[in-house]
Amino acid sequence: MCIVYFFRWFKNYSESDFARSGNLATETVTLPPGPLPQFPHSIEPHLRQLGMPTSLQRGVVTLLSEFTVCKANQTLKPEQARILVRFKYRTGSIPC
Repeated sequence: MCIVYFFRWFKNYSESDFARSGNLATETVTLPPGPLPQFPHSIEPHLRQLGMPTSLQRGVVTLLSEFTVCKANQTLKPEQARILVRFKYRTGSIPC
């Protein structure tokens, strides 16, 4: 009985992971406008390079308008995958 349970558990086990470019988005991710205090000021140019409408306001990275990172069931581009990683969205899963 224990061995059957053991194998069944490992067969169904999966670990959540960050989405990668080329994968399908599992959900629509939209970021609201406002300050992003989790980021240091030095990352603001990088976020702008990824296509996000950001600026520095009083040394705090701020999202200027609502930004849709990805839409459900669409293929992720490399920039979208990097944004999801920066915001710690785990949308993919890896079977072990």
